[in-house]
Amino acid sequence: MNKTIVITGAAGKLGSHVAQSLIAANTNHTLRFASRDVAKLTAFKDAGHDITTADFDNADSLVQAFTGADVALIISGDAPNDVRIAQHRRAIDAAKTAGVTRVVYTSFANATPSSKFTFAAIHADTEAHLKASGLAYTILRNNAYAANLDGAIAGARENGVLAGYGAQGKVAYITHTNLGEATAAVLLDDAHAGRTYELSGEHAYDYADIAALLSESGKTVTVFEPTAQEAATKLAGFGLPDFLVEAIVSMGDATNAGEYTATSTDFVTLTGRKPTTLAEYLQA
Repeated sequence: MNKTIVITGAAGKLGSHVAQSLIAANTNHTLRFASRDVAKLTAFKDAGHDITTADFDNADSLVQAFTGADVALIISGDAPNDVRIAQHRRAIDAAKTAGVTRVVYTSFANATPSSKFTFAAIHADTEAHLKASGLAYTILRNNAYAANLDGAIAGARENGVLAGYGAQGKVAYITHTNLGEATAAVLLDDAHAGRTYELSGEHAYDYADIAALLSESGKTVTVFEPTAQEAATKLAGFGLPDFLVEAIVSMGDATNAGEYTATSTDFVTLTGRKPTTLAEYLQA
């Protein structure tokens, strides 16, 4: 049966990877790409796909975006906790009002209120609200993006020092491309209803492991970890809002506490192939 699949946040980095994976699947399903800024979706429109506005602060826009859809992907936004919790609840409620059959939500690894990561409380609330909604659901608990390392890796290649707060903890990083592939697989198959998947790489790495990988190219790389306060001061100097500075530093706390060490084979289950290794990501 042909379905209509809606992807919110389709102009973002994760959303665009999901979109490309869905398009590459070359199915007969109708793909509807949504964003707060619909002008960013012009390429999808030009390729013959539906585009629409979906503003998480505007319930009417969400209902309109979801109307006629069988499956909707709600990609987590970026805002202070109280704002984002309200946004996610609004999106789920709009999906229910619009008659969506199943909602897929991009959560995060260790999405528990007890996590040291401040944003974990958002994901825990959204997961609970989705489960209580009566809608069929699939929850994707994504581990940290490999791309989160890009700035530190660039610095290490330039000056030989891999620096970052949270350097001691191991993380099972996964690429945006892999997450796009796995998310598309979940959207295309309703057999995933009622499931929660942990999406991660096959191995977990701390900064010492990453420095060793970088050193294989011939230039010795060492590790430096600032204090939490030093990290916060540097982030604030970039002009980041307080809630985001707090979140990034708290993610370092969670990393050092081992919250993102666990690996999963769910990516293999969903796609039939192994995820990109961190060594492969660094080479690319």
